[in-house]
Amino acid sequence: MERESPKHPRFKNPVVAALETCADRRLRGSGESSATTNGNAAGLDEIDRTVAIIESVSAKIEADDLSALEQVFVSQGLALDVMFTSLAKCTPYDDIRLALRAQSQSRATLKSLISLKTQRAAKNSSKRTAGNAE
Repeated sequence: MERESPKHPRFKNPVVAALETCADRRLRGSGESSATTNGNAAGLDEIDRTVAIIESVSAKIEADDLSALEQVFVSQGLALDVMFTSLAKCTPYDDIRLALRAQSQSRATLKSLISLKTQRAAKNSSKRTAGNAE
């Protein structure tokens, strides 16, 4: 099942493509250059890229900016959905439990994202209401 895409040669399979694409988007969101060298954003190796993402996300969370968490939930949900699709296509029907587990985790992740966004919208709405009352 491992094959390179002629359009995207650095990706060996759809799951890697989903994870790498989401990581690159998070890195671009951290303010790093989006130019890619050797398949990694900003020419960073995997460890440097991971550290840059974690530092950026941590700083946003400490500043009560939950957009970084939204990106993580979206990345997880998309990657799990890709896993479900890939597994469902190639797994014999009797062994489909792993695909269904990936689907369930995707659903739970996306449900958490919706909950996070709903709570943030309610918090912003109450702030606006309190601001108008003054």
